[in-house]
Amino acid sequence: MDRKIAVIFDMDGVLVENSEIHNEAWRLTCEKYGKKKSVNEIRDLFGGTNKIFVEQLLGITDIDSIDKIAVEKEELYRQMFENFIKAPKGLLELLFDLKKNNVKLAVATSAPRINLDFVLDKLEIRSFFDVLVDESLVTHGKPNPEVYIQASQKLGFEPENCVVIEDAIYGIQAGLAAGMKVIGITTTFKKEQLNIASMVINNFFELDYSKIYNIIS
Repeated sequence: MDRKIAVIFDMDGVLVENSEIHNEAWRLTCEKYGKKKSVNEIRDLFGGTNKIFVEQLLGITDIDSIDKIAVEKEELYRQMFENFIKAPKGLLELLFDLKKNNVKLAVATSAPRINLDFVLDKLEIRSFFDVLVDESLVTHGKPNPEVYIQASQKLGFEPENCVVIEDAIYGIQAGLAAGMKVIGITTTFKKEQLNIASMVINNFFELDYSKIYNIIS
């Protein structure tokens, strides 16, 4: 195993199993602004930026209003999640395994930096990651590949030497469009919905360094 590889983690639904919290926070936000939205209507947008959520769910396109609503929703999300946040099964074991094998790691997320800091610090996993990319550093949200291309460039790796771990359809599409192998995890969508990924897992206990390396090789 002489080839050097990098692993790029999405955050929401990957580093934390928070899709239900985000869904409820968006549902309540939509209600506040006079819109009733179903779980599926909200879930279909997972992986996209807050701008996409506000435009699609509320029909609001004014940038100042989008920013205001996004801040309100994310504050609500963190308040709702703060006392329940925990690492998914097998995540810490995988992170230790990858670092032991000198794998470079990044987080690439459509979420704002304040949410990324919230997760990394609450779970005490910041030290594992060499590169962090959040929504403030990209112009185009997923399924555009920009966030993953940025992460690979900051890591100093060609896309073909990177593996993305994603829970959302938009995110898998973004990783594939970046020219990377993608592992889907079934925290948000069912296995059959993620079948465009290179591999689909139910939890991180099903994954280790050798399996990730073999996907690339």
